Amino acid sequence: MPTTWLQASNNALTTLATDLAAGATTINLSSIDKMPGSFPFRLTIWRSSMYGYRDSAADPSMEIVEVTGWNDAYYYYGDPAAAEYVILRARENTADVPHLEGDTVALFITAGMIQQLQDAITALEGP
Repeated sequence: MPTTWLQASNNALTTLATDLAAGATTINLSSIDKMPGSFPFRLTIWRSSMYGYRDSAADPSMEIVEVTGWNDAYYYYGDPAAAEYVILRARENTADVPHLEGDTVALFITAGMIQQLQDAITALEGP
C-alpha cells in the first residue's frame, strides 16, 4: 500500500481569518497562496502576538492540525480569503484548543513528517 505523504511548502505563513473553536473541523486562513496544492499537510497554530514568531513552542496553547482537504460544503471560487480546509485536530501530541482570529499559522517541518520518512526507510530496509 503506497504511503500518503505529508505535503510541504516553503514559506507558508499566514493567520487565522476567523476564530477556531475547540472541536471545530474546518479552518479559514487569511491566505493560502503558499500552502501546498495537495493534501494532507500539517499546520502549526500559535499566538505570535504574545509569544513571538520565532518560538511557537513557547505558547502553551500551540496546536498542530492536519489539513485533509477542502470543505465541499464551502466551495472555493479561487478566492484565497474564501478557502475553507477540513482539518484533524490535536496532531503530534498537541491539544485541541481554541484559537483566535489573527493567530499565526505556519507550515513547519514537524517531528511527524520526519517520523513518516524514517518509517518508510525502515520498511524498505526490512528486518
